[in-house]
Order: sequence, then C-alpha cells, then structure tokens
Amino acid sequence: MNFYELEHLASEISKTENWCPHKKVMYGHHVLSTLHLPKAEHKSSRLRFMPIVSKVVEELVQMEHLMIKHSLLVTKTMTDRKKLPKKARVKNKTQSGIFYVLHENCWLERLNTPEKNIVLVVTGNLVGEFSFFSQEKNKLYLHRFKFEQKGIFDFDFLQNSSLYIPNLALKH
Repeated sequence: MNFYELEHLASEISKTENWCPHKKVMYGHHVLSTLHLPKAEHKSSRLRFMPIVSKVVEELVQMEHLMIKHSLLVTKTMTDRKKLPKKARVKNKTQSGIFYVLHENCWLERLNTPEKNIVLVVTGNLVGEFSFFSQEKNKLYLHRFKFEQKGIFDFDFLQNSSLYIPNLALKH
C-alpha cells in the first residue's frame, strides 16, 4: 500500500461502523493481510508511514474489526545477566504508536486505548518466532512467542517491565 491508499483506508474504516459483525471481521482480516511497513532500506518512508499504520490498527481494534488475541508465551527465568542484550532497551514506554519494528510485517505497538495495550502486530503471511527479554524489579525473563498467522497479540504483561530485544529477535 502506498501512503495515499493508507490515508484513504484510514478514512474509510469509520464508514463500516454499521456493518454486521461478521462482515467487520472479514474486512479487518483483509486489511491485516495487505498492511505492511516499507522495507527497512526506505527508512524515511517508514517514519512517514508509521503513524498512519498505527492509526489504522487502532481503528480496526476500536471498531471491533479485529480482536486482540491472547498470546501464549514460553517463559524462562534467567540468572545469567551476560546474555542480556546491551541495546534496544525499551523502558516504560507510555506514548502510543509503533515503538519497535522487527520486520515490515511485524512490530510492537502501544495502542491509544484507555488500557494502553502493548501488542505485537503480525500482518501478511509472516510465520515465525519472536524472542525477547523482560526485566521486572530484579527478575529477568526470556520469552518466546511462536506465531503461525496474522493477528494482533496481547503483550500487556510488559506494562511495567523493561524490554530488551536482541539483534535476531525474529526468526521467520
């Protein structure tokens, strides 16, 4: 999708308010199949796209086109702090919007909802595993999340945690 198609899509979502629930869900899944960020080598375009893509995702959730799915993670307590990545640390991110891009079809976002949900958005046909570390108080955890379909996955347990993302966090 180019920028103008995204702007048009963002304005069209509100027109679907009175659709039946099934039609809304089908529309939401279609949008999620085609939605993506520009490739990493087009960094200036990506920065321009991120707010409008974030707005589209938020509207799809708020108007019940898409539901936030519960994420089933494999979590392991870590004792060796040497394995913790030194960079890509996100701590108490409160501003809404996309805050970490893993792939053009996968990113972490804080929704502009009353709950300020932290979600992993997976679009297109991307299948893979996302691995990351979180630290809450003095405890360090390694998390692995395997996804096999597109969706918006709840990562709300990160609300009060520091997040460390290694270089090869996404395997696809």
